[in-house]
Amino acid sequence: MTDHQAARPTENAMRRALRRARDGVALDVTEAAVLLRARGDDLADLVASAGRVRDAGLEAAGRPG
Repeated sequence: MTDHQAARPTENAMRRALRRARDGVALDVTEAAVLLRARGDDLADLVASAGRVRDAGLEAAGRPG
C-alpha cells in the first residue's frame, strides 16, 4: 500500500467534513486534513462552500464581494 492509498479518508469522513464546510461551522484539524484530500465533485463542493463562507465574511465586514 502506498502513502497515497493509506492517507485516503473514508467516504463518511469526507461527507461529514463537506457537510460541516457547507454549514459554515469551524472545522477541526482532522476535518481540515480530510478536506485537503478532496477531488472531483468533492473538491467542487468544497470550493463552492469556501466561496459562500468568504462572501459572508466580506459582507459581515461591510465589504461585499
